[in-house]
Amino acid sequence: MIFTGLPTALLEFQKSHFKTIDSLRETLFSAAENLMRLNTAIARTALLQNAEAIQYLYGAKHPRDTFVLSVESAVPALEEVAAYSRKVYDVAQGARAEIFKIAERQVSQIKQQIAAFSEFGDPDSPFGMAPAALMVKHIVSVTLLGLEFALPSSLDRNGGQQHVLAANPL
Repeated sequence: MIFTGLPTALLEFQKSHFKTIDSLRETLFSAAENLMRLNTAIARTALLQNAEAIQYLYGAKHPRDTFVLSVESAVPALEEVAAYSRKVYDVAQGARAEIFKIAERQVSQIKQQIAAFSEFGDPDSPFGMAPAALMVKHIVSVTLLGLEFALPSSLDRNGGQQHVLAANPL
């Protein structure tokens, strides 16, 4: 009989999508936690440095002392901004790399599941179902060919994203 295992296959297909969504959720929440931790540490450091600067300014006897403090603190402040942006970039790149790994796994699973759907058709089934089974197999093979053409071109091997037309010029 045709499509006897289809409900089970659809259930497995849905389970794999839920697992993928859960993996994406976990990756994004982990990146958000890392950014919150980083922002908290930066805010704490900034508050401590500002408290020290205020204490120094209270003790300043001459306006030149205020100028010296602002000049001396400019370079470390710029270095801290640069370090902060590097850390944010690292967190974002880590999350991006993990998302691309998840996407590649999902594409691989989709290819396998689409190929498995073509196996449900039984050409020896009664009631003239052989043409329908062959049509399903043809549709699956065309779909797999489309996945081979479109998906790998939109993701490069370094985890970056390319424009599909730039990767496959006409």
